[in-house]
Amino acid sequence: MFHEEVLADHFGIAGGVCPFCGEEPELELFEVWSPRDFQLLTCCEGLHQLVCDELAQEDRSGAALLTALGMNALGLGKVRRVVDDGCGHLVVDWNIEMCDVEWKEAKEFVRKHHDHCPPPVGWKFGAGIRNGRELIGVITVGRPVARAYDAQKVIIEVNRLCVRRDIPSGLVWNACSMAYGFAAREAKRRGYLVAITYTLESEDATTLRAAGWEFDGVTRGGSRSCPSRPRVDKTSTERKVRWKKVLRKDRSPSTQLVREQPGTKGRPAVVASRVQGELALGC
Repeated sequence: MFHEEVLADHFGIAGGVCPFCGEEPELELFEVWSPRDFQLLTCCEGLHQLVCDELAQEDRSGAALLTALGMNALGLGKVRRVVDDGCGHLVVDWNIEMCDVEWKEAKEFVRKHHDHCPPPVGWKFGAGIRNGRELIGVITVGRPVARAYDAQKVIIEVNRLCVRRDIPSGLVWNACSMAYGFAAREAKRRGYLVAITYTLESEDATTLRAAGWEFDGVTRGGSRSCPSRPRVDKTSTERKVRWKKVLRKDRSPSTQLVREQPGTKGRPAVVASRVQGELALGC
């Protein structure tokens, strides 16, 4: 198929002659198979290499080329980028979006893909993250694990955010920031004042900062097991960083937010901090 406008716009090839083989140029989206593999048909190896080089660019030129060749019209999604799968093959990175997910499916996803935590015991709400038709992540939001936070009834916690590690990293780009943004909006809609979450001290929290969450302190970490009450640690004993997202302003003087204070042996101290009428968790 002679995509004259595509060849002219993207490669400057005009006149109906391929500069590599001297024949009529041929460029066609030959085959697409789920979830993201595709094959192009070209008239010669020279043009094929030129097209592959264009697709491999880190900007959105690859997405623009596939769109011009009719990829979006196939109903599989909208092309966001083209990424390397880590083995030298180019695959389609579809637009990511939040989607509904059942609790049972979310639990199984966390059990299979989370690096260091088992599934939570329950949730208030959650969602999936989809790249095209493929589920690439889940987020679960529920009651705070710390009893003192839970007692306030105005704080909710992102208990798990999990994305797949067995697919190219480019396919989950921006997924975590989108999920944190969704969690904050939904929690606000349900009337909560503050959302919190934790990351390991060794983890990069760029996605939290990108979603507008703020640093709120570091927990002591360590094992929960002791001679008087032996336990099996099901999660990492590394120190954890707490993050918060203030969801709405509230001037009620009776509303108090809590945090753990060093030296209190796990007993929470009540902290109420007003900053221009907005309650915030103290650091």
